[in-house]
Amino acid sequence: MADVVIPVAVFGLLCALVRFLHLTEKSEKPKLYYKDDSQFVQSVLDLCPVFKEIFQPTLLWGKSGHLQTFVYAKLGKVLSPFPHGERCSFLMADGATMTYDVFQPHKTHSTNGDYTLLVCPGIANSSEASYVCMFVNYAQDHGYRVAVLNHLGVLPSVPLTSSRMFTYGGTDEYAVMVTEICKRYPDSKLMAIGFSMGGNVVLKYIGEDNSRQKNFLCVMSLCQGYDAGQAAQLAREWGYLRRFYGFVMAKNQKRILKQNYDMLLSTEVQKRYHIDPCRVMAATSAHELDEAYNRRRAGYTSVEEYYKVQSCHTYMSKITLPVLLLNANNDPLVPLPLLEIGKEYAKTHDNALLVNPKHGGHLGFFQKGFFTPDPLTWLDKAALQYAEAIVTLYVSNKLPHRSLRFDIPQKLILNNLKKVHTNIVTMDMEQNGNQNPVPLCRAGCGFYGNTAFEGMCSKCYKDAMKRKENAPTLSGRLSPVATSTVTTVTAPGETDSVGNVTSTLAHTSLGSESGSSNSLQDLAASTTPSVETGSPTVPIPGASNSKQETDKEDIATGGLSTEVASSPDDKKTKKNRCTTCKKKVGLTGFPCRCGGLFCSLHRYSDKHQCDFNYKELAQEQIRKHNPVIVAEKIQKI
Repeated sequence: MADVVIPVAVFGLLCALVRFLHLTEKSEKPKLYYKDDSQFVQSVLDLCPVFKEIFQPTLLWGKSGHLQTFVYAKLGKVLSPFPHGERCSFLMADGATMTYDVFQPHKTHSTNGDYTLLVCPGIANSSEASYVCMFVNYAQDHGYRVAVLNHLGVLPSVPLTSSRMFTYGGTDEYAVMVTEICKRYPDSKLMAIGFSMGGNVVLKYIGEDNSRQKNFLCVMSLCQGYDAGQAAQLAREWGYLRRFYGFVMAKNQKRILKQNYDMLLSTEVQKRYHIDPCRVMAATSAHELDEAYNRRRAGYTSVEEYYKVQSCHTYMSKITLPVLLLNANNDPLVPLPLLEIGKEYAKTHDNALLVNPKHGGHLGFFQKGFFTPDPLTWLDKAALQYAEAIVTLYVSNKLPHRSLRFDIPQKLILNNLKKVHTNIVTMDMEQNGNQNPVPLCRAGCGFYGNTAFEGMCSKCYKDAMKRKENAPTLSGRLSPVATSTVTTVTAPGETDSVGNVTSTLAHTSLGSESGSSNSLQDLAASTTPSVETGSPTVPIPGASNSKQETDKEDIATGGLSTEVASSPDDKKTKKNRCTTCKKKVGLTGFPCRCGGLFCSLHRYSDKHQCDFNYKELAQEQIRKHNPVIVAEKIQKI
């Protein structure tokens, strides 16, 4: 009998373990909910490949929402970094002392801009929470400043100075942090991000007053429940162990009450707000604690009224900012019925996106490895990749609610381009001893000519060569000028770096400034590498007019050159596609110095067969900026 019972028991335990770990479930791509005709969300998705890829949780236990939720709190305390920041405090009107920590970026952002992430952590958490430390360090490495709110009563080193602690939807402390950050860094662009309960706070803060939206580029709400009243009802059920999680949250809040008993449960507070301390300490769920203490201290007549006012779902409809909502299907604290609020909002608002992975738990989202995961979670990467996408659209003037202003970084770029042009002309005159000043372009465009270009500037010379090549097709006969063959000799992959920067600016932030675009295009033309001809050529009259027409076409097309069609039948609209994978990229393509246009996956030089010689370009720039200067031995008269 024992020979049969033991194998059956072992088999049963293995089946239960497989069931608990959900080992038979397949990893899938996150489900995306957004408005069908939203071009903005499509642009964001093109810049965020993490939302289109399969999320692979840790192989052994990563598909269990309970283990994901448990491990993020335990494993993070061992493997997460501990960034060093500046703690700031502010005395509020009711006597409460709120604190927030500011963490400076480890390096300058890739766009040379100033961006600040304003983080609101989850319930009973602060900047010292492990998942907050991990995200802060990751954002610092990518050039972001991070400010993290410390909830009232959470930090043992910061004593309470008033008879209240944090609430589920209280936005007063977060509002003070936003105001102080705006004063300290007036030129910084802000992005709001909230984890768990903090996601409810940031959405409620922005939805309470429409004027607050102008201060932010976007808002991210991660793993929150949207409706506190419905969440409290579901938390009293034992399904998916929600009753147990409610007990843990109530225990954490009661710990804060015990540490600050003299302040939060003093005799004066008990009489003024009709609070029974015995009932408070006997609470075994978040709903019982809210009824016994939180709603009374906040001044509400019922717990239902308290939940309604403290929840963000009554304010979300007013938000027009780009909004990212993220919830996992197996989140034990936020069951699936609560996600319907977020789905409905995402489907009815142009700038909203709800990302719904199959696995991840509550603030877990550990990935990679068989047993030991990567400390940097999928949630951290997804949030920062969304922030990078918003910044990319912002500097490209493609944010629906806010356009890029002509601020200091863009002025610096233009000034640097002008300095490069001035230095090149000055070096040419110094090398010639200032005896033979550089002549102007023979085509009459106003820029300097070059003997290698038949006395014309590089732009006019290229236009002349194009007209020669297209003359037989356009006129139907050969002219004496068009019969001479032209052979261009250039280094493989050689392009004009200044022209690339100029065309990018003209296509993005300076597209509306025609005067600036014209000057930048001419400046790019003046620094184009020389072209050697295989046989004599004849200068073409009227090159100036053709040059001006070409400049206008370049500006109209965003700085990208187009070829003349050989016949009227060939005049078809050319769709922008990735040179590598042939994917339609539309307005979100990334031009490369090798001359190709690529999608977000193949934009980098190591992701496609880029033949541009960056080393040669750097050497050429060094030679131009460091000319050999030799004093004249004999003074010329």
